[in-house]
Amino acid sequence: IFVSNLSDEVDNQVLFQAFSTYGTVSEAYVIRDKKTGRSRGHGFAAFRDRAEAEKTLSSMNGERLGSRAI
Repeated sequence: IFVSNLSDEVDNQVLFQAFSTYGTVSEAYVIRDKKTGRSRGHGFAAFRDRAEAEKTLSSMNGERLGSRAI
């Protein structure tokens, strides 16, 4: 799942925990700028089960994570 509008305080662990509420997450990571190491405001969460991913997509769309709605 592509996740956008991430606030600066969201890191890989926060993203992983937030999405793990809905199913088994195999990987979650925030894309970072190569030079500065700062978040670029988006990331990805991968699920082992497609149905869990689809459920998560509809449940998390527009929800707040950190200080922003994703």
